[in-house]
Amino acid sequence: EKGGWQNRCKIRTPHGDRWLTVPVHAPGLLKDIRIDGNHWRKTHRKTLAWAYGGLSETLAGIYAMRWERLAPLARATMVYLADCEGIVTPTRLASDIPADAPDPTDRLVALCRWAGAETYLTGPGGLTYLRREAFDAAGFVVELVTGDWPPYTALDALQRQAA
Repeated sequence: EKGGWQNRCKIRTPHGDRWLTVPVHAPGLLKDIRIDGNHWRKTHRKTLAWAYGGLSETLAGIYAMRWERLAPLARATMVYLADCEGIVTPTRLASDIPADAPDPTDRLVALCRWAGAETYLTGPGGLTYLRREAFDAAGFVVELVTGDWPPYTALDALQRQAA
């Protein structure tokens, strides 16, 4: 979605916030979103190296790969950042989990059930399409996540990794 978070992120640098955007073709399900070329990789590498004083071998490897789809790139960067913070959590792509309900809310409920979740976190955009009563009936709490984020600590971790 234009202006969304699927293909872009804001990074905090010692010089202020910067946006990193991966250009994509028409939006759709995350698993289907194709990346529009690979020209963005050079800009991202330069921005990250400038912001954090270099790139770790792992991050340089992520940006050396030619990505065709957004989901695997998003997963690779998420796992990398979690590792920087010492977070060891198994990750799965939703498309790899048997939750084939055609309705978006029913699919989310099935994913929560598969993961053994108790709470589903959603941004404001999720409230425009999900049916809370389906989550209630399945015994899941729906919690709205706003832009009131905890302090950003990945900057320190990335700087340590680059050193």
